[in-house]
Parts: sequence; structure tokens; C-alpha cells
Amino acid sequence: MGAAPSDWAKKGAGATVQAFRRSHWASWMFDVDSVGSSDGTETIRFGKGGYQGCRGGPGQDWFVENVLELLDNANEHYVDLDVSPPVIYYQPNATTGPPKQDLAASVPMLKTLLAANATQDDPIVGLSITSVGFRDTMPTYMDPHGVPSSGDWALERMGAVFVEGTTGLSIDGCQFERLDGNAIMLSGYNRAASVTNSHFAWTGGTAIAAWGRTDEMTDAGVHGWDATAGDIPQGTVITDNIMRESGIWEKQSSCFFQAKTAGTTLLRNLCFNLPRAGFNFNDGLGGGDEVHDNLIFNSCRETSDHGPINSWDRQPYVSTFGALPGATAHMKMRNISYNFLVANYGGGNGAVDNDDQSLRYDNNHNFQVYGHQKFKTGTIRSYGNVIAYATDYGAKWKTPGTIVDDPNVMYDNKVWFVDGAVYHAACTGQKRGGDAWVGKTAYNNALVGLNITLAGCKGTMSLAEWQAMDPTKNDVGSTYADDRIATQAAQIIAAARELLGL
Repeated sequence: MGAAPSDWAKKGAGATVQAFRRSHWASWMFDVDSVGSSDGTETIRFGKGGYQGCRGGPGQDWFVENVLELLDNANEHYVDLDVSPPVIYYQPNATTGPPKQDLAASVPMLKTLLAANATQDDPIVGLSITSVGFRDTMPTYMDPHGVPSSGDWALERMGAVFVEGTTGLSIDGCQFERLDGNAIMLSGYNRAASVTNSHFAWTGGTAIAAWGRTDEMTDAGVHGWDATAGDIPQGTVITDNIMRESGIWEKQSSCFFQAKTAGTTLLRNLCFNLPRAGFNFNDGLGGGDEVHDNLIFNSCRETSDHGPINSWDRQPYVSTFGALPGATAHMKMRNISYNFLVANYGGGNGAVDNDDQSLRYDNNHNFQVYGHQKFKTGTIRSYGNVIAYATDYGAKWKTPGTIVDDPNVMYDNKVWFVDGAVYHAACTGQKRGGDAWVGKTAYNNALVGLNITLAGCKGTMSLAEWQAMDPTKNDVGSTYADDRIATQAAQIIAAARELLGL
């Protein structure tokens, strides 16, 4: 950070502090109001900011930008607005000598490059955006944010391409690069929009975000659960895109994010190099999403939570897009299948992290590397998957014990454990650690590992001992081979190739 804080106190008012929430679940940005010293303690007083994530908590790592005295690393710059005309100070990426005399600087002036605004009653029909390059927008992380729905996110309803009120929108073969906010925002009413064959790189926020609207204003917001007006993105198709290096500024960002959105198809996308989850579902409105044949890796590079795919569902929404006729909160199943998902870096919660209150996910026939399968609430089905280098499996079955007629299940999976991992047996009608494990079933899983601990409702035991306790319920048909994973590389690769049709 260069010089001591007392050296830049006089310039502190023009600075910005960027800070992680604890566990790096989000990043916050604050304007610096003042810097002072009292009793030998330097104090930074924040001004505007801190709304970039909707979940509070203590802070963690932080840095300061836009302070002249701290201009000590290559490619850093400082803008002095107190003089006329303003002066830009720049630290060149060179070991000796002054910067090149023909060095040019470009200053973005726009936050949105293309906007299409209409209404559900009179939408824009058939808009096509083809083979266009979009780059160099201003940062938007200090713009007003809202809480899209019931997940952890806060988001600015903005994008370099902003669309609202469309039917049949097509964005194809476009390039989105060096955009300091979100690249595409599908806001409010959009039907059958598609984003295809496009490339997203170095975005300050999320590559593609879809965010519907409900009535959160009248009657003190008590109608926020009601999405029956249909003012949401529905039937969106995201296919054959490359999405990388997202979240340069806002760390709570993804390749694709949706809130108050239903029936999205994510097909054959490549997503990598980002701070949080690759695909993020912020709620369960409507359901019916299809996620197939995607490759996600190098997600969660700046976090200690999530996985390549993450979901929440803490708030029920009533819509006309669900599994039952008419207005219903009963969402359709979401199908996540035939994806290649690598839960490396901080993705320790598994390839598909169905987090708080997530319901109705069909996770099947994926090739998953690292982490574990996470279950919370109910109607989460894990079957036909090939899972390599699992740190544990079957963990986090945190159901209140009331969803007994539509349970979580895991079956027909092939799981290779790291040495000494833990397999959490699926208990039925019993309790473990204060959580009721009711109606959960596991069967016909092929488990391979060395010195694997099986932790069940009755303590630690072998798989055979667990099965013998109740041969009719406890992991019926599951097998365990005691073998070191290092000897299993050929088997893992063969299973993955067969699964993915390679």
C-alpha cells in the first residue's frame, strides 16, 4: 500500500476503499469521507457505499485506490480533479526511464452503450444484435444497487447492453470486452431472448444477468412475492458462449446470474476465471431451467464458498410458470445434466451447491471434480454422476424433517474419494447433530477410496456395518472398494469419457 496513511490524509477524501466481506462472499466499495489521526490511531471515515452485497457481516481484506502517495505499482493511476484541467498520474509498466511519449489514455464516458426500453404491453419484437463489439464502459459499482431476490446478492440494474420489454431478442456473435460493469442486463419483461456464440472477457461485474420485477413498492412491499404479472425474463436461451475473467471489480458476480427469472436454458457454454460461482440462481421462481453440456472451471477463485453452480431459495414466489396450473409457488424441476464441473479453488461446497432452502433440482450425469454434493431442504436428486477427488459426499443434509413425501436422493453415482475422506450416510427417520434426517435415501452408489470414514446417524463405522444395521434402507446396493485414488486415474477418465460421450 505504499506510504503510511498519515502521508495521504490530505488526499483521503478522493479515495475509494474496496473491501471483502468475511469469507469473501461479496465485496464492498466505499467513498472515503475523511482520514484522521487520534491518539496515534489512523481512522478512515467512510462516505457513500457498502451496498454492493445484501448480506452483512464483518470485513476482511481491503485496499485503497486513487491516492497519489500510493501510486507505486505498474499500471496504477491517479486522477487529480482539484486542478483545472484535471491531471492523470500514471505509473508505467517499465523498469527504467520515463513512459513512451506517444502513450495514449482513453477515458470511458458511458455506462450503457445500447439500451432497448419498452413494456410488457407494447414490447420490442424481433430485435437482433449481430456481430457487434462492445467495450470500454465506466465502472458502475458505486451506482445504486438493489436486492434482486432472496439470495445473498445485491446488484445494479445496469449493463453495457440493457434490454427491457422485448420478445424474441437475439444477441449473436458479439464481443463484450473491458466493460467495467455488467455486460448484458435482461431486466423485467423479456420473452424468448437468446444470447449465442458471443465472447465475454474482463467484465467488471457479471457477464449476463437476468432480473425480473415484482411489486415491491405498494402496501409497504407486502406483494413482493407475487410474480403473476409476468414481468420477468422467461424462456431465455444462453448457448455456445465463452465467458471468462468476470468480476474484476464486483466479486459477487458470475458468468450468468438470474433472479425472478424462469425457464432459462444454459447450453454448451464455457465459463472460467471468475471470483464466485459460474452460474447463480438467486431464487426458485417458476423453475424449469435446463443446464446442459457446459464446462465450468476456475470459479470461486477469490472465495471460500460456493461451487461452479450455486442456488438459493429462501423466499417463495407465486407465478404462472410453475409446475401446477395457474398461480402457484410450486416450481418445476431444474435439470442440471451432462456438464463438466471442476470445483477447484474455493469451490469446496461441490460442483452443484444447492444452498439454503433450495428445492427441486435434478442433478444428473455430470462429471464433477473435487468437492461434494450438497443437499439442503428437499427434492434434490443426485444420480448417474461421476465424481472424482471428492472431499466428502452426502454432506449438509439440513432438512427440517417435514419434506418426507419428496425426499433428497442420491443413487447410481460413481464416487472416487481423496484418501481419508468422509462419506456421510443418508439416515432415515433418525437425527444427527440436531438436524432431522427424514426421508433421505441413498442406494446403488459405487464408492472408491482409501481409509474412508463413514459417518452416519449411529456414529462412525464401515459401509458394511451401516448396511447391516438395516438391510432394507441403509445404502441398499451401494459398494465400497478400498483403493488409493492415485491408482484409479484410467478408470476415472474412462468413466468421464463414457458419461460425456467423448
